[in-house]
Amino acid sequence: MPTTWPPPDGGALPDLLEHLPVLLEGFAAFDNTELHTAIGDVLARLGQVAGVDRTYLFRTRVLADGTEVVDNTHEWCAPGIEPHLDELQALPIGVIEHWLEPFRAGREVYLPRVAALSEDRPEREILTAQGIRSLLAMPLIAAGALVGFVGFDAVHAERGFSAGERLLLRAVTDAIGSAQLRQQALEELSTRERRYRLLARHSADLVVTLDPVDGRFREVSPSAARLLGWDPKQLAATDPGEHLHPEDLTPLNAAMAAAQAGSGGEVRLPDYRLRHRDGSWRWLQATAIDLRHEPSVGGLVIIGHDITERKTAEARLAYQALHDPLTGLANRALLLDRIGNALERAQRHEGTVAVVFLDLDRFKVINDSLGHARGDDLLRAYAQRLAAALRGGDTVARFGGDEFVVVLDEVADAAEAWATTQRLLAALEVPFELGGEQHRVTTSAGVVLADEHSEPHVLLKDADTAMYQAKAGGRQRIVSLDAAQRVQLVEEAELARQLPGITQREELEIEYQPIFSLGDGGCVGYEALARWEHPTLGRVAPGRFIPLAEEHGSIAMIGRAVLARALEQLAAWDRDVVGHDQRFMTVNLSVRQLVHDRLVLEVREAIAAAGVAPSRLHLELTESTLMAEPGASRRVLGELRELGVRIAIDDFGTGYSSLASLRELPVDTLKIDRSFVTGLGSDPRHARVIAVILGLAREFGLRSVAEGIETELQHRELTRLGCQAGQGFGLARPAPPAVLEAQTFMPIARNSSRT
Repeated sequence: MPTTWPPPDGGALPDLLEHLPVLLEGFAAFDNTELHTAIGDVLARLGQVAGVDRTYLFRTRVLADGTEVVDNTHEWCAPGIEPHLDELQALPIGVIEHWLEPFRAGREVYLPRVAALSEDRPEREILTAQGIRSLLAMPLIAAGALVGFVGFDAVHAERGFSAGERLLLRAVTDAIGSAQLRQQALEELSTRERRYRLLARHSADLVVTLDPVDGRFREVSPSAARLLGWDPKQLAATDPGEHLHPEDLTPLNAAMAAAQAGSGGEVRLPDYRLRHRDGSWRWLQATAIDLRHEPSVGGLVIIGHDITERKTAEARLAYQALHDPLTGLANRALLLDRIGNALERAQRHEGTVAVVFLDLDRFKVINDSLGHARGDDLLRAYAQRLAAALRGGDTVARFGGDEFVVVLDEVADAAEAWATTQRLLAALEVPFELGGEQHRVTTSAGVVLADEHSEPHVLLKDADTAMYQAKAGGRQRIVSLDAAQRVQLVEEAELARQLPGITQREELEIEYQPIFSLGDGGCVGYEALARWEHPTLGRVAPGRFIPLAEEHGSIAMIGRAVLARALEQLAAWDRDVVGHDQRFMTVNLSVRQLVHDRLVLEVREAIAAAGVAPSRLHLELTESTLMAEPGASRRVLGELRELGVRIAIDDFGTGYSSLASLRELPVDTLKIDRSFVTGLGSDPRHARVIAVILGLAREFGLRSVAEGIETELQHRELTRLGCQAGQGFGLARPAPPAVLEAQTFMPIARNSSRT
């Protein structure tokens, strides 16, 4: 199956969204007969904006024998990329059989490495023949059915696609689908109207003659009975203005005056509505002919054709183009328009605009366990309850999947927006009845308040970002985003974008913090600590870039680099310092590294490359990392122990390791968290906790190391309690190799004095 979309990194999102209005304007300006050209132009601009090698559109169709095929109808290629449009016609739908399930569910297909597709995948041969390395495609859905797809190709090199490129492609795909649906409907309407005109030559729907002086009816054709439900004689005895829709009266009177002021030719009147006798309205398209000079007529003749059906279809089409087919709520296009209108009103009146991004927590569980039909039922019920909880002037939209957006118009301040969001979440927590059973769902929400410089797409992006923060913080929460947080998020997004290249740019530095025996004071090992020396920001704190690396997938690359360089440094010191081969090197592991299928191989290769004994490598994991993937932890740590590597639990006492976990996991060392060490000498409870941890270590035959030793008092207390080793600023700060090599503890034959 195609992979799911990678987590949004936000790196290029603001730049790409700037191009979204320009691309969508391409569909606002074209004439219906120019749709083919307009799609080609938009695909070309889309490819240039996203920086891809090829963009294209495929449409589905059914052959006379019932075979379903796909045709490449549009293609844009970057310079130097060979086009394949002519070859990609009438392809059996089975070629993309693995894409159909996500497409029909409204999800994109992302193939990061075409070369990695198995040989039995039907699309592999076609993609390989075109030189495609990576691919991203979005489905075209109309009336709930798959009618085609729009895609990006990377030919020169494999690549990922950012959240901005995903949103851009999704929006343009929606616009193409809406435009094609509109053209199809209008072509059908045009055909129908041509038939109507032919009939009208012989029998017009309605012909009336108006008195040139008082404007009253002089004559009404028999078709009035069929069209308006009125007997022609009864209708002729009434005032025409009584039957006109109030909104049409002024423009129609102006057009009639123009017709009488002319030279007797035909004047096309604006479309207008006449009231049927049953109270409904009928739309007419009419022509006025000034025949006052004709003695047999002596008035203004109106020849009208019934276009009610066409107007109804246009209204239905307009509604479908701007509303979600499942829930009937506003879709993304209408949402952006409503946000823009709300911002304009806010500039003229007091108050501001708040955008609330909502996401159902664990919707996939319900969808997978109860089926997609029940999942759709839940989304419809959720949408109805959400709309019912809002004021009349507010907007609620379905953004996609299980995501909804609320636009709060004219809110007083952030407090009101927050209170309204709390009220919405409370209303949505009431259980929903699905198939006769009660199901409770929770919601995560992101709230953003507009300012005088806000733009619709930026507000939407910020609200989405806040919502993801809410989910990351534990779900069923509300997170707001202010201007300062927005700046911070932009900075973090830029840092996340730069993280994958820090090793190639030689910005990754490693400092080493010595670990000392608390018994004799000798240096027994080191902990390798990653540092990012940013070319413009200077040193980026580990607490800032390590979580970003975890979140965006760069931590495995950083971890590999730290492991290899730390072992190389250990081997270099062995060569330079007599007796140094008794010291160990501690390297931290993250949960992403722990579950990486190449971890054991990479550790083995790093040990072999450095030429050090495996037992001198201590891999350090936090309690939360071990417990996050207990099955993987037990298996992988067992394999590492078979290599001879030692395992340490970091920050012990702050997580939730059980005694059973200590017994079952192949652990060698417990590291006591600095939060317990800090209180030594001032709070006896900390000494008791440390005593318990040390007792556990002795019971299970584990080595003990205390972190965060900063004072001589802490050092003495830990020694008294029986802790074997320790590290901290009070013993030695982390430092580059050159600085450590100047310290008195480096030659192993020297005494244990420290600086």
